[in-house]
Amino acid sequence: MSEIVVPAAGNDTSNKTGKDPERQLSGFPPSAGITPRPEDRQPAMPAAQHDPASPPDYRKHLRPKQLVKAAYRVSVIRTLCLSMRFRSRVIVMRGTRLRLARGAKISVARGSRLILGLNTTHAAGPPCSLRLRPNARLTVHGNAEIFRGTSVLVSDNAHLEMGRKSYINFDSTVVCFDHITIGSDCAISWNTNMLDGNTHELVVDETPRPRTQPVVIGDKVWIGTGATILSGVTIGDGAVVAAGSVVTADVPSRAVVAGNPARVVREKVTWRM
Repeated sequence: MSEIVVPAAGNDTSNKTGKDPERQLSGFPPSAGITPRPEDRQPAMPAAQHDPASPPDYRKHLRPKQLVKAAYRVSVIRTLCLSMRFRSRVIVMRGTRLRLARGAKISVARGSRLILGLNTTHAAGPPCSLRLRPNARLTVHGNAEIFRGTSVLVSDNAHLEMGRKSYINFDSTVVCFDHITIGSDCAISWNTNMLDGNTHELVVDETPRPRTQPVVIGDKVWIGTGATILSGVTIGDGAVVAAGSVVTADVPSRAVVAGNPARVVREKVTWRM
């Protein structure tokens, strides 16, 4: 049943003008002399209800104070300098530490952007740090973020890649001596460590171990807080690394690994943000 709202007595003008409230609700003009049938009557819609076919009013979703606050956190000069130098959209937040050696390069896919030192209301600790040594490369294949407190080091002639919609959360450490690949839609939580080599040489049974081995992280991988990813590891698509795990061997796709060293504890899993 449709609910008809009767105006208050102080605002009721229907008796003074002689207009029929039911006729007004039907949509017929009072001068037409037509009495609507019950099935033709159109009940009044509440003021808060909108026609789903009409476009939404996006102005209600804008928050000018938040936009101004976010813009204030951006280091405009360094953002313009890096964007012009590498012909890519590189947004640098205030306080971010940058050390780019000769020959270092940042490449961002056309139409995408990289945010360095992304800060939120609950961020704490030191600022983001990005250091690219001679001829080091940082390649981003889509929108990506590196949060405040994260330290990234790309050594001489090394290459760090990030896929679209991937991010590295607060207070993490990424050390790239050779090649680290992070796929698309990856969520790397805070306090994680990722490295593809060591500065020291390890000899086992009089056989030297390789100092560096590439790290490959597939698409849509979730790495929990406090996890460590060591050199030579490949993590399959859709895998989950539990918090505090130390990954020393390959991880199958859509598997959950946990422990030190990490072992498969679940299979055929899915997750979403």
